[in-house]
Amino acid sequence: MLHNNLHPDFVYLFITDLVRIPGGHDYKVYADKEPRYGECWLRAYITAFSSKKDGLMSEALLKAIHEEAMAFNPYATPGKYKQDYNKITLFPSKSRVNNRDCINTSYAVTSEGLEELFNDWMRHQSGSIHYGVAFETHTLQLPVKAYIYRTMSDYPDSIVRSKLDNNSEMVHHAISYDDAIKEMKILAEDYRYTCEINPMIDINDLNELAELTVTKMQEIIAEFNEKIVKAISPDEKIRLIAKYAKWIDQLHPFSDGNIRTLYILINKLLRDHDLSLTLMINPNRLDAFSTDEIVIMIKQGQIHYQQLLQHIEGNIVLKSEHEMISHTQSITCKPQCVYDIDKAVVEQFIDCVIRGNLENSYVVTNNINALFAGKSSQSTMKISNMILDQFHDSNLRMDMNAASNKDFIAAIKSEKFNLALRVACYQQKAVIIFTLLSFNSSIGFDPLEISLSTKRNAFDWMDMNKQLNVNDKETIKKYLLSCIEQNEMKKNCSYNVK
Repeated sequence: MLHNNLHPDFVYLFITDLVRIPGGHDYKVYADKEPRYGECWLRAYITAFSSKKDGLMSEALLKAIHEEAMAFNPYATPGKYKQDYNKITLFPSKSRVNNRDCINTSYAVTSEGLEELFNDWMRHQSGSIHYGVAFETHTLQLPVKAYIYRTMSDYPDSIVRSKLDNNSEMVHHAISYDDAIKEMKILAEDYRYTCEINPMIDINDLNELAELTVTKMQEIIAEFNEKIVKAISPDEKIRLIAKYAKWIDQLHPFSDGNIRTLYILINKLLRDHDLSLTLMINPNRLDAFSTDEIVIMIKQGQIHYQQLLQHIEGNIVLKSEHEMISHTQSITCKPQCVYDIDKAVVEQFIDCVIRGNLENSYVVTNNINALFAGKSSQSTMKISNMILDQFHDSNLRMDMNAASNKDFIAAIKSEKFNLALRVACYQQKAVIIFTLLSFNSSIGFDPLEISLSTKRNAFDWMDMNKQLNVNDKETIKKYLLSCIEQNEMKKNCSYNVK
């Protein structure tokens, strides 16, 4: 009988890649690399599982998940689609380290997945969505850009292969589809090449890119919703969830955080359809695995999840017989404390996501209302300490005793967060301001609040900051406006917990 519970020391398995654990990666590695990412992930899970249980996709749901999951990184424009080009790097199973051939445990492309990706996005699409499949290398023995494979309207039955010659001039050849796929599969396994997909890079107008992103997202979501309501068997539902989550990832609608957003979405949809959650061994495989392979990974992850629910104490061994690499076929996971995450958030994650108790699922996320009301609490004190720890322990290395930082530190310690924001906008460099703003999902900054003595708000003080260049000021301004928009949405938000 399942315990329908989860020990807090195994929560980290939901926010790390299982495939990396055998290589010595632990939660601290992730937390040091992206401070506050773990709590944001758990809040994103809570947000998703607190929403209506309808089994459907929506843009609002995806953006809400992304907003919470990427709140620690303002450069990712949380909750908004990308406004510029981005690319997907496809990691093969082979790599080269210290002149030795090695197996890349976190590989994210297979031959079947590469062919399926090319079929879905380039061969069978009406219009150019992806530029093509590019294989680049930076070794001395080979040209910088070795091969690009793409379909073109002038060659309807062929693929155009572009290659740099010895004079660094691009030479184009039309070759058969079968030959092109064979070549791409070989190059994808050659460690000397880096394989990349560039979604919509052919579009010259960024406004057009943003519009096309919305259009394609709406098409994918509408098609999924139409088909999922007709699906009957669990296998059919899992396959649809895998296929359309993969397509959204390959469209890459967000500048960053696509995989973590879709991983949460997959689990939310599984829950909605009364299917077991999944612990995917490597969610990055959504990039370029085939649908069949992703279905196998989801089902294996469901076994892992059920095993986790029944686990009582000690290490847990998760087996994946479909893994091609021996040391990822059996992964030993040790209990690890998510030391930098508020215990209330961990408890809420377990209560809402694992136990399925939705009645109180919005309590912690809506604690932000206390901050809007100007009330002090134990939660805000913890946030104060987290901010100060971030400035002290990370590579920012702020001098806490410097006279120039005295007012900024004092404002944080006294929980006067809007004052701290104004001081930072006036006297701190961009990285400090962005680090402070990364706590917006927990604090709810009001950049429009004015100083009583000077009648200036954060925008006014930022204009006077001599440490910021024009680009810094423009980027910070956009994020301050985003904070206002996000906080207004949260004030008016009412969760549907049916």
